[in-house]
Amino acid sequence: MQLTTVQLVSIVITLVLTILPGIYAGRKIKSADDYALGGRSAGIGMVAGSIIGTIVGGAATIGTAQLGFQLGLTAWWFTLGSGIGFIIMGLFYARPLRNSGLMTISEFLVVNFGKKAGPIASLSATAGIFFSIVNNNCYCCGTGFFWRYQQFWNGWYF
Repeated sequence: MQLTTVQLVSIVITLVLTILPGIYAGRKIKSADDYALGGRSAGIGMVAGSIIGTIVGGAATIGTAQLGFQLGLTAWWFTLGSGIGFIIMGLFYARPLRNSGLMTISEFLVVNFGKKAGPIASLSATAGIFFSIVNNNCYCCGTGFFWRYQQFWNGWYF
């Protein structure tokens, strides 16, 4: 496959527009707190945008649209659940977490519920990340396998 000049220029522009803000922001970092939390200077819009950006990625938007087309309103549960979770987090957890001076929700749980909450929070987070990685790998491998050997299924689709 040959890339055209337009494609190459588009790739270079995308890389430059991605890397330059990182370099600019990187020069403002003076401490670990600056790196991990932006110096605790982000406003409501920035925090809300980063949280929404975490959950609303390509898989969420394209996957939800696809499920909506296939299943109707049933696909709305992901968006509804995420929205309710964000509202609960914003109403009940955001201010105490910010006022505590802690960096992570795991630290918040340890301070409020004791040392036994730390390993439980760590294991829960680790399991969630592990299942997410396994799920993504299974999906990618399955999709790649499907498209590679599509001729054997005679038009059968997921």
